[in-house]
Amino acid sequence: MSDNLKSLREKLLSIAPQFTEEDYFIPELWLNNEIEDPSLISVNPILFFQNRLKKIDELSKSKKLIPVDRSTLGNAIVYNMLVRHTLAFDNNLDGDINPDVKNIEWRETGTFLKAIALLPYLHSLGVNIIYLLPITKISEYGNKGNLGSPYAIKNHYKIEDKLAEPNISNNPDYQFAAFVEAAHKLGIKVILEFVFRTAGLDSDMIFEHPDWFYWIYKEYADRGAFKPPFFDEDTLSIIKQKIESNDLSNLPKPNDDYISMFAPTPEKISIVDSRIIGYDTNGKECVIPSAFADWPPDDNQPLWSDVTYLKLFEHTDFNYMAYNTIRMYDEELNQEKYRKEELWNYLSEIIPFYIQKFGIDGVMIDMGHALPKELREMIVSKARDNNPDFILWEENFSISKESKDNGYDASLGYVPFDIQVWWKMKELIRRFALDDVPIHFFAAPETHNTHRLAQIEDKKFSDMMIFLNYLMPTIKFFHSGIELNEKLPVNTGLGFTEKEILQYPVDVLPLFSTSHLNWLSKENSINLIRHLNTIHEKYLSNNKNLKVEIIDTPDELIGFKIINDKNILYVFANYNKSNDFEFLTDTKIKELIINGKYKIEENKLSIKTEKYNFYLFISENLSKLNKE
Repeated sequence: MSDNLKSLREKLLSIAPQFTEEDYFIPELWLNNEIEDPSLISVNPILFFQNRLKKIDELSKSKKLIPVDRSTLGNAIVYNMLVRHTLAFDNNLDGDINPDVKNIEWRETGTFLKAIALLPYLHSLGVNIIYLLPITKISEYGNKGNLGSPYAIKNHYKIEDKLAEPNISNNPDYQFAAFVEAAHKLGIKVILEFVFRTAGLDSDMIFEHPDWFYWIYKEYADRGAFKPPFFDEDTLSIIKQKIESNDLSNLPKPNDDYISMFAPTPEKISIVDSRIIGYDTNGKECVIPSAFADWPPDDNQPLWSDVTYLKLFEHTDFNYMAYNTIRMYDEELNQEKYRKEELWNYLSEIIPFYIQKFGIDGVMIDMGHALPKELREMIVSKARDNNPDFILWEENFSISKESKDNGYDASLGYVPFDIQVWWKMKELIRRFALDDVPIHFFAAPETHNTHRLAQIEDKKFSDMMIFLNYLMPTIKFFHSGIELNEKLPVNTGLGFTEKEILQYPVDVLPLFSTSHLNWLSKENSINLIRHLNTIHEKYLSNNKNLKVEIIDTPDELIGFKIINDKNILYVFANYNKSNDFEFLTDTKIKELIINGKYKIEENKLSIKTEKYNFYLFISENLSKLNKE
C-alpha cells in the first residue's frame, strides 16, 4: 500500500471516535454500484470512506480493467469530471450545498476524498482513464458565481484548497496524491487539463513578474471603455484571408484609440480594495484587463471578467491584446529575441512538476493550437522527457494529422457538434471506413461546454447517442452525469443561443457555482453502459486490426460493420423517421443489444425502426475463418 493511502487510512481511524452517528447522507450509488433503483441513504462518514478504501483493495486483486496506454487509446473509456461538481451533494440535508466548512463538519462540494470513494463506481463502468478539469488554485478577484471558474488560475503550481477535506487535512496536495494512487491501484490513469495562455486577474505571478501581463490605464477600465478591438468589414476580410492562407506577415493591427489604452509595465504595484493596481513612472494608475474571445476578431462574446491573457512576447509595437498578439502571432512579433523566456520556462515546467510530484499519466492542453509553435513544442518535449509514455491530448475540434504531427495522442474532435445530424455522423463513420482518421478523438456526445443530451431530447435519444458513440473505434468519452440523465449543462460555452445563455446565468452553471448531479435519477443509462463495456471488452478491445465498413441504409438510419478476426458486429441507429430494412449476412446472426423491433431468419435480418431505435447484432467472420 502506498504511503499516501496508508496515511489516509490512519487519519480516518484516528478521527473515527469523533463521528459515531449515521448522519452523512449520500446517493446509494456511491456505496452500492450495482443498485438499479438508487435512493438516498445515511451512513457514518468514517465507515463509508473506510469501506470504499477496502473495496478498492478488493477490486485491485480481482477484476482487471482493459489496459490502456498511448498506443492503445482505442481502448480508452474516459470519465471526465469537475471534481467539486461531480461529487457535490447536500450531505447534511439542510437544503443547500455549502461551499465552505464553517458550520458543517464535511465539505459538501466535491473533494478528492469523495473522488476516491467514487472509484469503485467508475471501475464498474469500465472506466480506465479519469480526465479532470483544472484542479489548480482558483483566483478570487473578478470571480464568477459563488465558487469561481477553475479556468481562472491563481497559481499553476498549487492545487485548489477547497478540493481538500479539512477533517483529513488542509493539504490538497496530499489528498490529490492519494487519489492518483488509489486510481492507479485499480488500473485507472489520471489526466489533468491545464491552461497555458491565461491566468486569473489576481494571479500570484503579478507581483513577481508584472511584465508577464498586459496593463491598461485604470480610467478606461473604470468607465467601461475597454472592449475587444473593433475591425471594419474590409479589415476583417483582409485578416481572415491572410490567416486562411497562413500569411502572418503585417497582420492588420487594432486602431490607435484601442492601442493607446494599454500602459507599459508598471514601476510599482499595490492592492487597493482587493484589486491589484499598478503605477507608471508618472504615478498614473493602471490595471490588468480582462480577456475576451480572440478569434474570429468579430466574435461578440462579452469580456471574460475573471481571466486575462499572458504576455508571451515583449515588443514595443505590439503592446496590446488582439488576435495578432495572443493567438495568430504576427511574424514580426513571433521571434526568439522577443520571447519572454522566463515565462516560457515557467509554463513548460508545469507538466513535469505534476508528473514528478503526483505521478499523473497525461494532460489535456486547453487551446494548445493557440500557443506559439515553439512554446507548444517546448511543453510537449519536456513532458515526454519526464515520461515517454505520457499521454497528451489537444482541445482541438478537428480530427487532423496536424495534431498528431504536433505531438498529441488525441484531439477532442467535432462529435459533440455533429452528433444530432444523421448525415454528418454517417460521414464520420465513412472516415473510419476509408481509414481517414489520423488521430484518436473523443466519441463524446456531450462535454462540459455543450448541451447535455438529456437537455436536448428524451432518454431514448440519450441512450442511442451513448450507444452509437461507444461503438466507434476510438476513445469512449463520458462527461460525468451523462449516465444519470443529467439535464443541467456545466457551461454555455459552445452552441447555445442567446436565449439559452440568459436561461443559465453564472449563479446556476456548475462551472462557476455550487450544484450537484442527478445522482438519484431513476432514468439512468448505467446498465446500458455496462452492457456496452462487456461487449467492447469481449469483441473489440483485443483486436488490433479492426475494420469498419459502411452498410447502405436509408436516410436517417445509420448502419455500419465492425469487423474483427473472428466476428462481425452490425450497428444500426435510427435518427428519426420509421425505416424498414433487410440485410443478409454470410453466417447466422444473433442479437447483442436491441432497442426496437426486429426479426432474424438464420442469416437474414429484418428491422422495423422507430425514432431513436438502435440495434447491435453479431455473426462469425466467415471470410477470416475460411482463410484459416
